[in-house]
Amino acid sequence: MSEESTTTRIVLGNRALSLAVPTSLGDPQTAGLASSCATEVVSWRDIPSGSADSKPLLRVASMGLEPTGLPRAGCPAERPLNGSFPGWGSVAELPSGVQRLHAAGSGSPVKAAYRFQMTYNQCTNECYRRVYTVTFVEFTESAMAPIWVQSWGIDDARLDAMLASLRLA
Repeated sequence: MSEESTTTRIVLGNRALSLAVPTSLGDPQTAGLASSCATEVVSWRDIPSGSADSKPLLRVASMGLEPTGLPRAGCPAERPLNGSFPGWGSVAELPSGVQRLHAAGSGSPVKAAYRFQMTYNQCTNECYRRVYTVTFVEFTESAMAPIWVQSWGIDDARLDAMLASLRLA
């Protein structure tokens, strides 16, 4: 992790969070990124952005909360294909074989975190495949919807440091 990080404040639904992201990713984007499988999205670099792209990509997303205060159901069966990605509203929707991470630390709002891989395919004039790392995070406060961090080109040590830096802002 020789690259510098910048602590960045993001807003997802009813909460503001901060986390340390690689400085090289630049400023986060929010406009036009929400979909039926991620109602709240913040992204550093577009996902996907082309077969020749070798830059790290990062997206933090959530399904948000129902008016009742419970997490919205996700769409885990959505195929990761041609710009579509699945979304997860609860641990019960995660694929089998996920890795539970040791995520809680002093001052951390994280109740539990899980990591798994997701293979994405993009086919237009040519096809390419990327394997994204997804880190799903539940919070200690029940009034906060779970989030997931979807990344490509960022190693696990950097993702672990980002998770450890996650705070309520």
